[in-house]
Amino acid sequence: MEAGVIIIGGGLSGLCIARTLHERGTDFLLIEARERIGGRILSVHEDRDGYDASIPAFDLGPAWFWPGQARMAMLVKDLGLSIFEQQASGTMAYEYPDGTVQSTAGYGLMSGSYRIEGGLGQLAHALWRMLPPDRVLLHHKVTRIERRTDGIALETATADGKIKEIAGRSVVLAVPPRLATHSISFVPDLPAKAREALLAVPTWMASHAKVLAFYERPAWREAGLSGSAISRRGPLMEIHDASPANGGPHALFGFVGTPPVLRRQAGPPLTKAVPAQLANIFGPWADRPLSVKSKDWAADPLTATPLDLEPLRHHPAYGLPDDLCRQWDSRLVFSGTETAQTHGGFLEGALEAGERALALLPSDISAGSRKRFA
Repeated sequence: MEAGVIIIGGGLSGLCIARTLHERGTDFLLIEARERIGGRILSVHEDRDGYDASIPAFDLGPAWFWPGQARMAMLVKDLGLSIFEQQASGTMAYEYPDGTVQSTAGYGLMSGSYRIEGGLGQLAHALWRMLPPDRVLLHHKVTRIERRTDGIALETATADGKIKEIAGRSVVLAVPPRLATHSISFVPDLPAKAREALLAVPTWMASHAKVLAFYERPAWREAGLSGSAISRRGPLMEIHDASPANGGPHALFGFVGTPPVLRRQAGPPLTKAVPAQLANIFGPWADRPLSVKSKDWAADPLTATPLDLEPLRHHPAYGLPDDLCRQWDSRLVFSGTETAQTHGGFLEGALEAGERALALLPSDISAGSRKRFA
């Protein structure tokens, strides 16, 4: 199998790179290790497994973007998606370590941010539908990248253990930098400074776990609460209204405050403690959710490495280190939100990084190359 540009990673950055190459008429192949596209974009339904883009879903990955993030605004407009402001009206709650709860006036958390109607899965699937089906490979994990005199060769492993070789002119690694060096072997090996640079970039969201609790109606709003809460007790440390713009089911979601190592020791009962906490904060009705769903990104080997198990204490200063630029004469290019200079860690950063990756590709990756490699 051959392609002009091979994109590794079907998250937002990889999808947008593929979309641009396709529009230019440049041959590409998008390879994703998961059985789904989206990467850290993960939208789920209350009453079923899997994802159906025709019905509203709720985000267990990123959920927001903000005014002033022009790339996201333009992409949402281009794709014809609808947005709405994060619910923030009403009072905010604060849970003290002893379980005491105090309501405070003011704006809810993430006030002024935007969400996409139906969940961010709508964004990923809209981009996926724009690509030729035969140029997207799911459930193919790249294990080896080799530079050869005539281009690049990749080895992938499928879910059933089959090994496949794919040839191309250039490769874009649209995966977290740490994950690239942790799970892929490079031949010849990358310079020591490049490897050190990859390992030094923290993976955004990799230490997080999110929990969704679903309800028939937003009873917190009826009580004058915004759904926003901060807790010093846990297990959730930060809570938000995750309900859709219109209709139900409604939901609250929160970030788990327990560090990844302790979460592993705690096991499944962690999510069982969430309804009790929500009931303490919002009212007895919250102890009886329709269902509870969670995602521990630290336990996902396609997101987190052992280096990512230590929670981030601040937002990292992201960007593409000089030691990662123009590897293999720009035949190996790094992308993904962690490589964005100004919006690293955000959805906007994934788009920013994709733009830069396209600019770094060699000039011989030109329109019309599909005919050559197909």
